[in-house]
Amino acid sequence: MVSPVMTKHPPQKPVGKATPYTRFLHNLRMVLDHMGADDDVRKVFEEPQHIHQKDITIIKDDGTEVSYPSFRVQFNNARGPYKGGIRYHPAADLDEVKALAALMAIKTAVVDIPFGGAKGGIQCNPKEMSTTELERLSRAYIREMKDYLGPYVDCPAPDVNTNPMIMGWMRDEFEKITGMFAPGVVTGKPVEYGGSLGRDTATARGGFFILEEVMERMAMDPKEQRVAIQGFGNAGAAMAQFLHDRGYTIVAISDSKGGIYSKDGIDPMRIKKYKEKTGHVRGYYCEGSVCDLERLKIDNAKLISNAEIITCDCDVLI
Repeated sequence: MVSPVMTKHPPQKPVGKATPYTRFLHNLRMVLDHMGADDDVRKVFEEPQHIHQKDITIIKDDGTEVSYPSFRVQFNNARGPYKGGIRYHPAADLDEVKALAALMAIKTAVVDIPFGGAKGGIQCNPKEMSTTELERLSRAYIREMKDYLGPYVDCPAPDVNTNPMIMGWMRDEFEKITGMFAPGVVTGKPVEYGGSLGRDTATARGGFFILEEVMERMAMDPKEQRVAIQGFGNAGAAMAQFLHDRGYTIVAISDSKGGIYSKDGIDPMRIKKYKEKTGHVRGYYCEGSVCDLERLKIDNAKLISNAEIITCDCDVLI
Protein backbone atom coordinates (compact mmCIF):
# COMPACT_ATOMS: atom_id res chain seq x y z
CA MET A 1 0.00 0.00 0.00
CA VAL A 2 1.34 3.44 -0.89
CA SER A 3 0.78 6.20 1.62
CA PRO A 4 -0.23 9.61 0.25
CA VAL A 5 2.45 12.29 0.36
CA MET A 6 1.20 15.67 1.55
CA THR A 7 2.77 18.73 -0.07
CA LYS A 8 1.92 22.37 -0.39
CA HIS A 9 0.64 21.59 -3.90
CA PRO A 10 -2.77 19.90 -3.52
CA PRO A 11 -3.90 17.62 -6.38
CA GLN A 12 -5.29 19.66 -9.22
CA LYS A 13 -8.18 18.77 -11.48
CA PRO A 14 -8.19 19.88 -15.12
CA VAL A 15 -9.96 23.23 -15.45
CA GLY A 16 -12.40 23.72 -18.31
CA LYS A 17 -12.13 21.60 -21.43
CA ALA A 18 -9.39 18.98 -21.22
CA THR A 19 -6.68 19.20 -23.86
CA PRO A 20 -3.64 16.99 -24.50
CA TYR A 21 -1.43 19.36 -22.54
CA THR A 22 -3.80 19.87 -19.59
CA ARG A 23 -4.19 16.08 -19.35
CA PHE A 24 -0.41 15.72 -19.33
CA LEU A 25 -0.07 18.36 -16.61
CA HIS A 26 -2.80 16.77 -14.51
CA ASN A 27 -1.05 13.39 -14.55
CA LEU A 28 2.38 14.93 -14.10
CA ARG A 29 1.32 16.94 -11.07
CA MET A 30 -0.05 13.86 -9.33
CA VAL A 31 3.37 12.25 -9.75
CA LEU A 32 5.24 15.37 -8.63
CA ASP A 33 2.98 15.63 -5.59
CA HIS A 34 3.80 12.05 -4.69
CA MET A 35 7.50 12.82 -5.10
CA GLY A 36 7.26 15.96 -2.99
CA ALA A 37 8.92 17.95 -5.79
CA ASP A 38 9.73 21.60 -5.15
CA ASP A 39 8.83 24.51 -7.41
CA ASP A 40 12.14 24.48 -9.31
CA VAL A 41 11.72 20.84 -10.26
CA ARG A 42 8.10 21.41 -11.24
CA LYS A 43 9.05 24.22 -13.60
CA VAL A 44 11.52 21.98 -15.44
CA PHE A 45 8.87 19.31 -16.00
CA GLU A 46 5.93 21.59 -16.72
CA GLU A 47 7.29 24.20 -19.14
CA PRO A 48 9.10 23.72 -22.49
CA GLN A 49 12.41 25.46 -23.00
CA HIS A 50 11.54 26.72 -26.49
CA ILE A 51 8.42 27.03 -28.64
CA HIS A 52 8.85 27.78 -32.36
CA GLN A 53 5.69 28.55 -34.29
CA LYS A 54 5.67 29.52 -37.98
CA ASP A 55 3.21 29.85 -40.84
CA ILE A 56 4.51 27.94 -43.86
CA THR A 57 3.36 29.12 -47.27
CA ILE A 58 3.65 26.98 -50.40
CA ILE A 59 2.36 27.10 -53.97
CA LYS A 60 0.03 24.20 -54.69
CA ASP A 61 -0.05 22.34 -57.98
CA ASP A 62 -2.98 24.44 -59.18
CA GLY A 63 -1.04 27.65 -58.59
CA THR A 64 -2.86 28.74 -55.44
CA GLU A 65 -0.92 29.93 -52.40
CA VAL A 66 -1.72 28.20 -49.10
CA SER A 67 -0.37 28.73 -45.59
CA TYR A 68 -0.14 26.05 -42.91
CA PRO A 69 0.55 26.55 -39.17
CA SER A 70 3.68 24.67 -38.11
CA PHE A 71 5.33 24.00 -34.78
CA ARG A 72 8.50 22.76 -33.12
CA VAL A 73 8.45 22.49 -29.35
CA GLN A 74 11.79 21.81 -27.66
CA PHE A 75 10.88 20.69 -24.19
CA ASN A 76 14.14 19.79 -22.50
CA ASN A 77 17.72 19.01 -23.56
CA ALA A 78 19.32 18.28 -20.19
CA ARG A 79 20.23 14.76 -21.32
CA GLY A 80 21.27 15.55 -24.89
CA PRO A 81 19.98 16.96 -28.20
CA TYR A 82 16.24 17.40 -28.53
CA LYS A 83 14.59 14.37 -30.15
CA GLY A 84 11.09 13.81 -31.45
CA GLY A 85 8.98 13.30 -34.54
CA ILE A 86 7.15 15.62 -36.90
CA ARG A 87 3.50 14.89 -37.65
CA TYR A 88 1.33 16.09 -40.53
CA HIS A 89 -2.30 16.14 -39.41
CA PRO A 90 -5.33 18.46 -39.55
CA ALA A 91 -5.61 18.36 -35.74
CA ALA A 92 -1.95 19.11 -35.03
CA ASP A 93 -1.77 22.24 -32.89
CA LEU A 94 0.51 23.82 -30.32
CA ASP A 95 -1.25 22.23 -27.37
CA GLU A 96 -0.90 18.71 -28.76
CA VAL A 97 2.71 19.22 -29.84
CA LYS A 98 3.64 20.57 -26.39
CA ALA A 99 2.19 17.49 -24.73
CA LEU A 100 4.00 15.12 -27.07
CA ALA A 101 7.29 16.99 -26.65
CA ALA A 102 6.98 16.70 -22.86
CA LEU A 103 6.34 12.97 -23.14
CA MET A 104 9.35 12.57 -25.43
CA ALA A 105 11.58 14.18 -22.79
CA ILE A 106 10.30 11.67 -20.25
CA LYS A 107 10.52 8.68 -22.61
CA THR A 108 14.14 9.26 -23.59
CA ALA A 109 15.04 9.53 -19.91
CA VAL A 110 13.12 6.39 -18.94
CA VAL A 111 14.94 4.27 -21.53
CA ASP A 112 18.23 6.00 -20.67
CA ILE A 113 19.33 7.26 -24.08
CA PRO A 114 21.32 10.51 -24.39
CA PHE A 115 18.59 12.68 -25.88
CA GLY A 116 16.10 15.25 -24.70
CA GLY A 117 12.54 15.67 -25.87
CA ALA A 118 10.91 17.65 -28.67
CA LYS A 119 8.04 17.36 -31.13
CA GLY A 120 6.97 19.02 -34.34
CA GLY A 121 3.86 19.29 -36.42
CA ILE A 122 2.23 20.88 -39.42
CA GLN A 123 -1.52 21.45 -39.42
CA CYS A 124 -2.47 20.04 -42.80
CA ASN A 125 -4.23 17.10 -44.42
CA PRO A 126 -1.49 15.21 -46.28
CA LYS A 127 -4.04 12.79 -47.72
CA GLU A 128 -5.36 15.65 -49.85
CA MET A 129 -1.91 16.72 -51.08
CA SER A 130 0.14 15.51 -54.03
CA THR A 131 3.68 14.19 -53.65
CA THR A 132 5.12 17.42 -55.05
CA GLU A 133 3.05 19.51 -52.62
CA LEU A 134 4.26 17.38 -49.71
CA GLU A 135 7.83 17.87 -50.82
CA ARG A 136 7.39 21.66 -51.02
CA LEU A 137 5.80 21.64 -47.56
CA SER A 138 8.55 19.50 -46.02
CA ARG A 139 11.36 21.58 -47.47
CA ALA A 140 9.61 24.80 -46.43
CA TYR A 141 9.36 23.49 -42.84
CA ILE A 142 13.12 22.99 -42.74
CA ARG A 143 13.76 26.46 -44.19
CA GLU A 144 11.63 27.98 -41.44
CA MET A 145 13.07 25.86 -38.60
CA LYS A 146 16.69 25.43 -39.74
CA ASP A 147 18.12 27.71 -37.04
CA TYR A 148 16.75 25.44 -34.32
CA LEU A 149 17.79 22.08 -35.80
CA GLY A 150 21.02 20.14 -36.22
CA PRO A 151 22.67 16.80 -35.36
CA TYR A 152 23.82 18.13 -31.98
CA VAL A 153 20.86 20.46 -31.39
CA ASP A 154 17.55 18.86 -32.39
CA CYS A 155 17.00 15.76 -34.52
CA PRO A 156 13.46 15.28 -35.88
CA ALA A 157 12.03 11.93 -36.95
CA PRO A 158 8.92 10.48 -38.66
CA ASP A 159 5.60 10.53 -36.86
CA VAL A 160 1.94 10.47 -37.92
CA ASN A 161 1.67 10.78 -41.74
CA THR A 162 5.40 11.31 -42.22
CA ASN A 163 7.80 8.70 -43.60
CA PRO A 164 11.37 8.02 -44.81
CA MET A 165 10.79 9.90 -48.08
CA ILE A 166 9.82 13.05 -46.16
CA MET A 167 12.81 12.67 -43.85
CA GLY A 168 15.04 12.39 -46.93
CA TRP A 169 13.69 15.68 -48.29
CA MET A 170 14.28 17.33 -44.93
CA ARG A 171 17.88 16.14 -44.68
CA ASP A 172 18.55 17.27 -48.24
CA GLU A 173 17.06 20.72 -47.63
CA PHE A 174 19.00 21.21 -44.39
CA GLU A 175 22.28 20.25 -46.06
CA LYS A 176 21.53 22.46 -49.06
CA ILE A 177 20.84 25.50 -46.87
CA THR A 178 23.68 25.04 -44.39
CA GLY A 179 26.33 23.59 -46.70
CA MET A 180 26.92 20.87 -44.10
CA PHE A 181 27.09 17.11 -44.47
CA ALA A 182 24.54 16.28 -41.79
CA PRO A 183 23.02 12.79 -42.08
CA GLY A 184 22.19 12.94 -38.36
CA VAL A 185 19.91 15.97 -38.65
CA VAL A 186 16.92 13.62 -38.95
CA THR A 187 16.38 9.94 -38.25
CA GLY A 188 14.03 7.61 -40.08
CA LYS A 189 15.57 8.34 -43.50
CA PRO A 190 15.60 5.78 -46.33
CA VAL A 191 18.26 3.13 -45.70
CA GLU A 192 20.07 4.07 -48.91
CA TYR A 193 20.25 7.68 -47.70
CA GLY A 194 21.76 7.06 -44.28
CA GLY A 195 18.79 5.44 -42.55
CA SER A 196 18.86 2.45 -40.21
CA LEU A 197 17.75 -1.07 -40.99
CA GLY A 198 14.63 -1.98 -39.06
CA ARG A 199 13.54 1.61 -38.44
CA ASP A 200 10.33 1.18 -40.41
CA THR A 201 9.05 -1.50 -38.03
CA ALA A 202 10.81 -0.38 -34.83
CA THR A 203 7.75 1.18 -33.15
CA ALA A 204 5.63 -1.91 -33.72
CA ARG A 205 8.45 -4.26 -32.74
CA GLY A 206 8.90 -2.45 -29.43
CA GLY A 207 5.19 -2.80 -28.68
CA PHE A 208 5.31 -6.46 -29.68
CA PHE A 209 8.18 -7.18 -27.28
CA ILE A 210 6.31 -5.47 -24.44
CA LEU A 211 3.17 -7.49 -25.11
CA GLU A 212 5.20 -10.69 -25.22
CA GLU A 213 6.69 -9.82 -21.84
CA VAL A 214 3.20 -9.25 -20.44
CA MET A 215 2.10 -12.66 -21.76
CA GLU A 216 5.05 -14.34 -20.11
CA ARG A 217 4.64 -12.60 -16.75
CA MET A 218 0.91 -13.34 -16.63
CA ALA A 219 1.35 -16.92 -17.87
CA MET A 220 -0.96 -16.28 -20.82
CA ASP A 221 -0.86 -18.12 -24.13
CA PRO A 222 -0.60 -15.77 -27.16
CA LYS A 223 -2.54 -18.27 -29.26
CA GLU A 224 -5.55 -17.78 -26.99
CA GLN A 225 -5.55 -13.98 -27.22
CA ARG A 226 -7.89 -11.98 -29.47
CA VAL A 227 -6.40 -8.66 -30.53
CA ALA A 228 -8.01 -5.48 -31.88
CA ILE A 229 -5.79 -2.83 -33.49
CA GLN A 230 -6.97 0.75 -33.95
CA GLY A 231 -4.87 2.38 -36.65
CA PHE A 232 -3.44 0.52 -39.62
CA GLY A 233 -0.61 2.76 -40.77
CA ASN A 234 3.10 1.95 -40.56
CA ALA A 235 3.04 0.89 -36.91
CA GLY A 236 -0.39 -0.74 -36.84
CA ALA A 237 0.12 -2.86 -39.95
CA ALA A 238 3.53 -4.06 -38.79
CA MET A 239 2.20 -4.87 -35.32
CA ALA A 240 -0.68 -6.84 -36.81
CA GLN A 241 1.75 -8.93 -38.85
CA PHE A 242 4.08 -9.58 -35.89
CA LEU A 243 1.15 -10.73 -33.76
CA HIS A 244 -0.42 -12.81 -36.53
CA ASP A 245 2.89 -14.60 -37.15
CA ARG A 246 3.23 -15.29 -33.42
CA GLY A 247 -0.20 -16.91 -33.27
CA TYR A 248 -2.40 -14.17 -31.83
CA THR A 249 -5.84 -13.90 -33.44
CA ILE A 250 -6.43 -10.46 -34.97
CA VAL A 251 -10.19 -9.99 -34.61
CA ALA A 252 -10.47 -6.29 -35.49
CA ILE A 253 -8.59 -3.69 -37.52
CA SER A 254 -9.57 -0.09 -38.20
CA ASP A 255 -8.33 3.15 -39.69
CA SER A 256 -9.80 6.66 -39.84
CA LYS A 257 -12.34 5.53 -42.47
CA GLY A 258 -13.73 2.54 -40.62
CA GLY A 259 -12.91 -1.00 -39.63
CA ILE A 260 -13.57 -4.74 -39.80
CA TYR A 261 -14.43 -7.22 -37.07
CA SER A 262 -14.35 -11.01 -37.33
CA LYS A 263 -14.32 -13.28 -34.31
CA ASP A 264 -12.75 -15.97 -36.52
CA GLY A 265 -9.71 -13.80 -37.22
CA ILE A 266 -8.39 -11.48 -39.93
CA ASP A 267 -5.39 -11.97 -42.20
CA PRO A 268 -3.47 -8.67 -41.85
CA MET A 269 -1.43 -9.21 -45.01
CA ARG A 270 -4.58 -9.49 -47.11
CA ILE A 271 -6.02 -6.33 -45.53
CA LYS A 272 -2.77 -4.44 -46.02
CA LYS A 273 -2.66 -5.41 -49.69
CA TYR A 274 -6.13 -4.03 -50.31
CA LYS A 275 -5.55 -0.93 -48.18
CA GLU A 276 -2.58 -0.06 -50.39
CA LYS A 277 -4.89 -0.35 -53.41
CA THR A 278 -7.98 1.39 -52.03
CA GLY A 279 -6.69 3.63 -49.22
CA HIS A 280 -8.68 2.03 -46.40
CA VAL A 281 -8.88 -1.27 -44.49
CA ARG A 282 -12.38 -1.99 -45.74
CA GLY A 283 -11.03 -2.17 -49.28
CA TYR A 284 -11.09 -5.97 -49.35
CA TYR A 285 -14.86 -5.92 -48.85
CA CYS A 286 -15.95 -2.54 -50.19
CA GLU A 287 -15.47 -0.47 -53.32
CA GLY A 288 -16.56 3.04 -52.46
CA SER A 289 -19.87 2.76 -50.63
CA VAL A 290 -20.72 -0.61 -52.19
CA CYS A 291 -19.74 -3.63 -50.08
CA ASP A 292 -19.63 -7.32 -50.93
CA LEU A 293 -22.07 -8.76 -48.40
CA GLU A 294 -21.44 -12.33 -49.56
CA ARG A 295 -17.74 -12.03 -48.94
CA LEU A 296 -18.41 -10.55 -45.49
CA LYS A 297 -20.73 -13.49 -44.72
CA ILE A 298 -18.20 -16.09 -45.89
CA ASP A 299 -15.51 -14.56 -43.64
CA ASN A 300 -17.97 -14.15 -40.76
CA ALA A 301 -16.95 -10.48 -40.73
CA LYS A 302 -18.78 -7.24 -40.18
CA LEU A 303 -18.00 -3.58 -40.75
CA ILE A 304 -17.44 -1.39 -37.70
CA SER A 305 -16.51 2.24 -37.14
CA ASN A 306 -13.12 3.43 -35.94
CA ALA A 307 -14.79 4.33 -32.62
CA GLU A 308 -16.53 0.97 -32.19
CA ILE A 309 -13.25 -0.90 -32.15
CA ILE A 310 -12.59 0.53 -28.67
CA THR A 311 -15.50 -1.48 -27.23
CA CYS A 312 -15.34 -4.58 -29.42
CA ASP A 313 -15.01 -8.07 -27.95
CA CYS A 314 -11.26 -8.70 -27.58
CA ASP A 315 -8.56 -9.55 -25.03
CA VAL A 316 -5.95 -7.02 -26.14
CA LEU A 317 -6.64 -3.55 -27.55
CA ILE A 318 -3.81 -1.72 -29.30
